[in-house]
Amino acid sequence: MISNIANNILSQLLEEGDYTTSQIIAANQNISTKTVYRAIAEIREVFGADIIESSKGKGYKLNFEVYIDNVNNLFVNKNNNGNYTRHRRALILYHLLLLAPEKISVKKLSEKYYVSESSITNDLDFIEEMLSDSNLLLQKENTGTSIQGSEVEIRKYLMKIVNENLIYNQSSILFNNINSESLELMTNEFSKESIQAIDDILSSCLEKNKYLVENPYYTNLLTHLVIMLKRYDKADYEMNWQEINEFKKVEYELAKEIINKIERKFGINIRDVEISYVYAFLVSSRKVINRSIIQNEENDIKIKPNASTAKIVNEIIYKMEVETGVPFSKEITLKRSLLLHIQPLLNRLKYGVIIINPIIKEIKLEYKNIFQTLKKIIKNIKTNNICNLTDDEIGFISIYFQNTIEKLVATFNVLIVCNTGIGTSHLLKTRVINHFPTLKIIDVLSTDEIANYECQEVDFILTTVKLPEVGVPQLLVSALLDKKDINLINEFMLNMKGR
Repeated sequence: MISNIANNILSQLLEEGDYTTSQIIAANQNISTKTVYRAIAEIREVFGADIIESSKGKGYKLNFEVYIDNVNNLFVNKNNNGNYTRHRRALILYHLLLLAPEKISVKKLSEKYYVSESSITNDLDFIEEMLSDSNLLLQKENTGTSIQGSEVEIRKYLMKIVNENLIYNQSSILFNNINSESLELMTNEFSKESIQAIDDILSSCLEKNKYLVENPYYTNLLTHLVIMLKRYDKADYEMNWQEINEFKKVEYELAKEIINKIERKFGINIRDVEISYVYAFLVSSRKVINRSIIQNEENDIKIKPNASTAKIVNEIIYKMEVETGVPFSKEITLKRSLLLHIQPLLNRLKYGVIIINPIIKEIKLEYKNIFQTLKKIIKNIKTNNICNLTDDEIGFISIYFQNTIEKLVATFNVLIVCNTGIGTSHLLKTRVINHFPTLKIIDVLSTDEIANYECQEVDFILTTVKLPEVGVPQLLVSALLDKKDINLINEFMLNMKGR
């Protein structure tokens, strides 16, 4: 933000429209010329030197093109120009996708988003680069710009844009659960009333049929229906998976009910193919399940997965156990959760349904080791094309394993001791943090320092050299912390937890 004085000077230069001396600005604002110089410097620092032109003897003049591209963004409550530019490009891409394959001119886009045509040209170059790894093409012609591609790919990309910005809740999505940018993104082309009407239809149909869908799956389905409302009449959106008579009856009838209610609400005729796509979302979503249904008195699993699902789950659990040394196979809850998750995941792969993980960045950062290990394992599983899972999907699976680790492994205070220099000590510390995020490393010492160290709060010591008895359990490990060391630490912690 800029000061009130600087803001007032901008307004004056905007009204003047031509060069104005510092003396005239000072008199108009009732400030000194030195204050004018300081305010001009402030404006240039915030918005760039080009925003105010200066000429000896003439004074200062506002560069209107730079002003439109920068200062107007401030007045519409954007955090900064970089964030606004990113947001504007998302809006432009969203608009082009909803229009596709129709064209729109750079001039109309300039008028719609209140920036110069040169800025729109730069935005389109950026969008073209964004689409380079997709199955869509940004076509720029003298008669206008458009996005070309199949209807399936257009809707997938629309889903991606909207869902990446949504905030998820545990029930149906309401406006107070959507951030301001997401709401603007959706309501830029649709009224709030239309979005709310579809939300009401979807939630009421699911509730009536006792078919409760967890988030983020609910949000993905809602987004799909909102996009469908804009593009339901596109000609090439055809189903090519399987015959309708092979569909599950409950989900297909529910999909038909949802589409019929939307038709009546908005007075439109929607092709039957849209029912099939809603069906695909339903069978690709994880339902809210009463745990008493899937668990008997002996705590055994009462799920009947198909052979592919069971094979994939068993393979992932086995390989994760080998890689980490954590006894995942002993955890019935983990296997049950994965069986419930993988079956709809396979349907998503089959039908091309994508979901966005709203916390994928946090997962990659906080659970880095689990995520990377899981990604490596999944890449080598050929069953049902699961090797092509997105990072978003892998992130969801990572949470199940991380929750299991935190359940199996208690938090311990650990002291690291190395015989050699500080480099070796911190190498070991880094590897311990990466492999055991639940451990709290309270200090890193040399062997000379351990004799005088107070160890009352230390649960155990990881050391690269045999230490004298200090009254605290110690594990001898290598500075590289190899697989044997990792298994040793896991086994030791499990034993300590069982005490």
